[in-house]
Amino acid sequence: MGGWRSVNALVVSLWFCAAPANAETAAECKKRLGNEVNCFIMNAKSTHLLCSVTVQLALLDSKAVEKSRECITEVRTEMSGHYKAALARLSKNAPGAGLLKDTYATWQTSIGSLYPNSGEVRLQYNARMGVQQRDLDDKLNRLDLEVPEPRVSKAGAAEQKKMQDKMRSCSGDASAQGLRGDGRKEFMIQCLGG
Repeated sequence: MGGWRSVNALVVSLWFCAAPANAETAAECKKRLGNEVNCFIMNAKSTHLLCSVTVQLALLDSKAVEKSRECITEVRTEMSGHYKAALARLSKNAPGAGLLKDTYATWQTSIGSLYPNSGEVRLQYNARMGVQQRDLDDKLNRLDLEVPEPRVSKAGAAEQKKMQDKMRSCSGDASAQGLRGDGRKEFMIQCLGG
């Protein structure tokens, strides 16, 4: 088949499985992924894909146009929360915050131009979408690489918590014994080493 009808069954399945109705808040995402910047990156990619699919379906079926417009409105609202959380996280990292702002602007532009321009043929549309997708991917990858964020595995996080708990316990014991200065330092070394 030619034209817009080349969308396959996988895309249609994705549409029905990935509706934005159960959007994850920035706080929920931070709990799951560990930090706000990772949440922004992951959600920018997934929301862009979701709305791209809804627009492709709307081009096949005019009944889906309203659903695609809703998708764009909903993901803009959702991404605004992730953007604000990531920006707050980077408040003391001016270069990182600048890169985040640029990436968010690129995402906004790309989401806003998912529909074909008037008179645009499929080949032109696909080329334009490819350029926008590469630009967005490049900025998201730069953000991921250039903005240092702690990435701790579950095992590493458990070990880190165990060590923090031990430090708290040793510090409490040293305080209970009234230790200060070198005596406290020696006690902490022995306590943490044992």
